[in-house]
Amino acid sequence: MKEKFGCDLVLIVIDSVAAAAAFQREDDAAQGQTVMNAFDELSKATGAHVLGVDHFGKDVDTGTRGTSAKEGAADTVLAMIGKREVTGSVTDLRMGLRKIKDGDTGRVIPFRTETVNCGVDEDGDQITTCVIHWEPDRKVGRVGRPRKDHALILQAINLALIKEAKTFDVDGVSVRAATRGAVHGKFKELIKDADKELTDNVVKQRWKRAFKKSREELVVGVMPMDALSSNLS
Repeated sequence: MKEKFGCDLVLIVIDSVAAAAAFQREDDAAQGQTVMNAFDELSKATGAHVLGVDHFGKDVDTGTRGTSAKEGAADTVLAMIGKREVTGSVTDLRMGLRKIKDGDTGRVIPFRTETVNCGVDEDGDQITTCVIHWEPDRKVGRVGRPRKDHALILQAINLALIKEAKTFDVDGVSVRAATRGAVHGKFKELIKDADKELTDNVVKQRWKRAFKKSREELVVGVMPMDALSSNLS
């Protein structure tokens, strides 16, 4: 970098983690930890920040695809999210701070992309790429009152924290959290209290939809149990 561009090497991007790691079993915690250890050693050897590009699985609630050891070992996890249309285009682009070691998580920063021309290739075809324009003042999602189901999720979390909270030691920081099962139970109670005629199947579908939307729009945060410290009280 010094010889060719006259600048320091400060960032190494691994795109993607799965392709570079060539996992034998992507859900194996030991293999995931080995890869993260390699990234750590690479960063120490070069002095550069190592950023691994990874992908969510089919269920975003469980985090990135494969073992949760990857997110557990990472200092920072940035989630790039948006609303995918049937046509394949993605709108309402946002970056969520999913995990920041020794910092606040949950912040959402909207952005948009702009296509720019980069000349032509050897065949005369146009080469394009996208540049990012950050829009921190842009409102995210709907303006006005929060979604009804979002409000119920947050109310259920508060009730679960009051009555069934657990304390976890995460990287030396004490964190109070409620299990997904506890929140689900309180959500069900709130739904049933509002309408006792609802069937269990309707309540179940309401929960799944509300929880999925709340996760996608970063209303709530979720961390797998095996990514937390065993120091649980």
